[in-house]
Amino acid sequence: MRKFRWFAVTLLAVFSTLSLGWAQSPLPSGTQFKAELQQKLDSKKAKVGDKVTAKCSDNVKVSDQVVLAKGTLLQGIVTQATPAASGTPATIGVLFSQAVPKKGPALALRAAIDKVYADYSNSSVSGFSRGPEMGGNSAAVNSAMAMDSGDPANASMDRASNGVPIGYSVQQTAAGQQSDLGGVITSTGANFNLDDGTHVRLRVLDPH
Repeated sequence: MRKFRWFAVTLLAVFSTLSLGWAQSPLPSGTQFKAELQQKLDSKKAKVGDKVTAKCSDNVKVSDQVVLAKGTLLQGIVTQATPAASGTPATIGVLFSQAVPKKGPALALRAAIDKVYADYSNSSVSGFSRGPEMGGNSAAVNSAMAMDSGDPANASMDRASNGVPIGYSVQQTAAGQQSDLGGVITSTGANFNLDDGTHVRLRVLDPH
């Protein structure tokens, strides 16, 4: 009987260890990679708990090994949603919690949006909202969040799909709560939206 109990306890410990391993993200914290949103995010309509999906734009590698293949589906939820109002900025928080490859089991993931890339196919450069350093009057543009535009003259333009200046912050816990907010996108001037197909950068968060 004692041998049986010892075996059962040992077996349970092994399975517990394996389960913890499966729950951990396959990517180190701080890893950054690009993805493409698969539906529109609108600060005027978004609700906490809404599902958000994206797809990896490229292979995501660790030590030259592909961990997430291009096209891997990323699943998450809206963690915070506030429409713009008098004295209240528009915000959308998103946290991705799972990666679903085309083949194989789903993988645990904790990743936040920390950047939105300009979409030159929908707007001309002259139509972008510009910060004061570029001759505009929009104080909401954060010049520290440079876009990968390829044109140094456009490097300080952060924008959503509809041209509203936006900023980003990564908040792993809400104030006084142990709940992830993920990547919070904010606009102090007006409501904004990120269209289906918007390219974003994700950052893997620290494990709990």
